[in-house]
Amino acid sequence: MKELYILRHIYNFEGEDGSRYQFEDKFLGIYSSQAKAEQAANHHTGMKGFRQYPRECFKIEKWEVNQDSAWREGFVKMYEANLWEESVEQYNENSGGFDVSSWLLGEIPYKEETPLEFAKRMMDEKFGQGNWNLQDGLLEEYNNLLLYGETGFEQECGEGD
Repeated sequence: MKELYILRHIYNFEGEDGSRYQFEDKFLGIYSSQAKAEQAANHHTGMKGFRQYPRECFKIEKWEVNQDSAWREGFVKMYEANLWEESVEQYNENSGGFDVSSWLLGEIPYKEETPLEFAKRMMDEKFGQGNWNLQDGLLEEYNNLLLYGETGFEQECGEGD
């Protein structure tokens, strides 16, 4: 199978407010071999801007042609992922550390959505609309979703945006 090598420059920096770690990712090129990608990375290390960062900021990724290599199960917007991480921290503070289900990754309540509506929507998405029963061992899961939905984090857009 044919392989390509993608060269990127990635580094972290502190946000303007000083409270959050952010990153910048620059796509630099696609190469036919690891050696050519390494050569390009070495060339960029001496260029303006790039030279102020260590060589480790240059990342080379091997990709197979005609293969789904990423995003096989969908994606989460960066904004939502950051909100999710913050809300999990708040959730853990409020709940005494009960775990939020791993399948909730990236899910946050819609603006104006109540905790009850959020919990029902998540249960319907996971188990199918109306295919779940709190008497069948799902009460704890549902209660955790309610508590998670009460953490008070907001999304800038509504459903379907």
